[in-house]
Amino acid sequence: MPEKHEESGSNGPSTILLFGRLAGFGWYVAVSIAGGAIGGAWLDKQLDTSPVFVLVGLALGLAVAGLGLAKLLRAFGASEVDDEGAEDQIAANGQGDENDRS
Repeated sequence: MPEKHEESGSNGPSTILLFGRLAGFGWYVAVSIAGGAIGGAWLDKQLDTSPVFVLVGLALGLAVAGLGLAKLLRAFGASEVDDEGAEDQIAANGQGDENDRS
């Protein structure tokens, strides 16, 4: 039976999670931009409109990638605010206990 090993550092799992999210976001950006360009090229070939839909597809791919980046940054910002809020709450509770005792 395999043994379970716990991470000795407090940054272990969160660092791995961060790298996983960033790698996933990299794939998201690549697929968004490449998908837009490939879809635009296919439409250009079907409609015989050389660079029009490739450019439109690239623009849409970049817009989708930008929206994904904004969503990712909002998620990271929210987690940092939650962490800071928890620290502030702990500090406030600690000070409140001291004031109640005196």
